[in-house]
Amino acid sequence: MIKCKYLLLVVCLVWAGSILNAQWCVAPDSPIEQQSGISKTVKDQGNGRVLYSYCSSDAAVTAKSGIGSNTDDDVKVTTAIRLSEGMMGLLKGRNIYSLKVGIAADADDATVFIRKEDGTILWQITKALELGWNDVVLENPLVIPGDQPLYIGFSAVQHDRKYLIPVAKETGKVNGLFLSANGEPLTEYTSMGNLCLKVEVDGNESEFGYVASMLKAYSTKPYLLEGKEAATDMTIYFLNEGENSISKIKLGRKLNDKELSDTICTFKRRLRANSLGELTLKVAPTESGNYTFTLKEIEKTPVSVKPIMAGVTIYKAEDAIKRVVLIEEFTSQSCGNCPAGQKALHKVISGNEDRVALVLHHSGYEPDIFTKQESVNYCYFYNTTTYAPAMMIDRTHLSDYDTDGVGSLVFDPRNFSESTFTKELALPALVSVDINCSYDEASRKLTVIVSGNKTVDLVGDHVGVTVFLLESNYIGYQHGNGGGSEFEHNNFLRAVLSDQTGDVISFAANGTYSKRYEYKMPETYVSTTGKKTEAHPENMSIVAFVSNFDTVYPDNCFVLNANKTTSLNAGETGLKSEKAIEKSLPAFAKEGKVYVCGEYEDLKVYNLQGMEIRNEDLKPGVYIVKIIGSDKKEYVRKVYSLH
Repeated sequence: MIKCKYLLLVVCLVWAGSILNAQWCVAPDSPIEQQSGISKTVKDQGNGRVLYSYCSSDAAVTAKSGIGSNTDDDVKVTTAIRLSEGMMGLLKGRNIYSLKVGIAADADDATVFIRKEDGTILWQITKALELGWNDVVLENPLVIPGDQPLYIGFSAVQHDRKYLIPVAKETGKVNGLFLSANGEPLTEYTSMGNLCLKVEVDGNESEFGYVASMLKAYSTKPYLLEGKEAATDMTIYFLNEGENSISKIKLGRKLNDKELSDTICTFKRRLRANSLGELTLKVAPTESGNYTFTLKEIEKTPVSVKPIMAGVTIYKAEDAIKRVVLIEEFTSQSCGNCPAGQKALHKVISGNEDRVALVLHHSGYEPDIFTKQESVNYCYFYNTTTYAPAMMIDRTHLSDYDTDGVGSLVFDPRNFSESTFTKELALPALVSVDINCSYDEASRKLTVIVSGNKTVDLVGDHVGVTVFLLESNYIGYQHGNGGGSEFEHNNFLRAVLSDQTGDVISFAANGTYSKRYEYKMPETYVSTTGKKTEAHPENMSIVAFVSNFDTVYPDNCFVLNANKTTSLNAGETGLKSEKAIEKSLPAFAKEGKVYVCGEYEDLKVYNLQGMEIRNEDLKPGVYIVKIIGSDKKEYVRKVYSLH
């Protein structure tokens, strides 16, 4: 069945910056209302060729149809449409003969191009383009390679805010408008309409009836316990690129190298032309590995589409590690309901605070003195309708709280129940997260090492570590707190030490990993409002977590495990100096044996009664480990065996 669930396929923000639409403007006096959706225009030319486009056939190209960069300086702008995977399956081996290129102002230096997704130029020409539609004929027809999507568009220099890029103000279509300024990567902007550009290619209208791409497949619950009914829902995302709507498809399936039977899938609601949809299948894997899905037919019409893969892992009970859940709350000093939201959240987690890594993002309502751009980015990405108070737990979709059916991971903390919290705590973690950190007051240098080990193969294209620097005990204004000025702000984000979406982990052969971060603490922090607040390292702490991250699909970013410290000098040995951290040797138990991350000369294992025991077949429990490092120093570790 198809679900009426929000699908964030076109990312509306850059992780390193602010909301993208802020840098682009429409022409003065340009109508900003968008017309209702139309089908892509595929028109027979009467000679065995069609004109393929995303804009309407009668789109007018005038100065008022232009959009451009909002800078007063000269800027090189680039725009394009994209012929994606499904279209390549249809067009591979055919010829492109000419382009009809619209431009909203004269440009003497325009470069019209056809290039692959990896940047390889297949054809380009530099020529003057005049206001309106321009016929650009290829001297020799270009044979479409079909091995990867194509971008077709032009670059030119925008002078004096004379906007060059002509956009039909229609409902935006996926692949219909990409923009770039000064050589930045092309980024999609469906909210601004469709680029006025048409491609003359071999074909006839009837061939474009059924065309589709499979964009992504994954399960939000890809870890299945061995011995129980190992079944999960697999969601597959589609883009209907054809002129006709779709109700039925045939999918081919494989698990690893084993062929499974084809399956006929019927959409509950027909997937309209040029629209996005998702299909949910129940799968019952017999082993860990990858499913491969192949789109074979649309409405009994054979198609050629690039297969997609999705992973699942079956784990044993002894693989499970105790979980610390990540709770992220969106809040604001101007939010009158936020104190009540925090109170409700703390009531639910009371007694289990040690199992919660709590982070407050000051975003979702009016920005304040603590608002960081990273928090704004997270808020817009994970929350379909930004508001505060709001929260999410382990960046997972909880259907009980998605009352609108839009797929948001975020919900009001005042609705958070103890039963939901207990259920999330009980979920197994299959990777450990250990934090050692040290802060030097004189140099203001912070060093953080995040390490651990995985107990099974982890599922996801980008499993990575994210590290947050938090501050607490800050007394400041809070609306809704009895008229409020004396409110204690805790666990609010000060900095992201890793990449915002996480640093990809490279696991060693024995399943261990380690990431090191160094950070120079500023004396003050500047919020997005421009307000400065003094940094108080004595009130700071670290939260680190391992998660999959997916910059397109928010519900494919689930957190696998998290941890936290109570200060900036933390570790199992009470580390206080950077030198001590460099020589620290994290230890862990796996399958009844203790392992050490790093070089060492000797290792001894003791039970809690102080008796030395053999380092093999350890029963479940706590053990003391003494390590002689390569520096001849002794290190003592406490490890937990789940074997």
